[in-house]
Amino acid sequence: MDALRDTPHPMHMTVEQALRLVDEFASARAWFTHIAHDLPHEETNERLRRAGYPHVQLAYDGLRFPVNVGAAA
Repeated sequence: MDALRDTPHPMHMTVEQALRLVDEFASARAWFTHIAHDLPHEETNERLRRAGYPHVQLAYDGLRFPVNVGAAA
């Protein structure tokens, strides 16, 4: 999910806006992408954890995770 930075941008979501979508979708896991350089990874991930979002993290180059696709009905 797009979360460019903390300050508003005309074309991208802020971290706060992205967190509202995480809440709305009741996401079990979320990775924020398209991140500006003013969001330091470790500090931002810790801030998300302390804010009650341990299931949300900033993505990083080389990130890999399994995707399970169910059978079509």
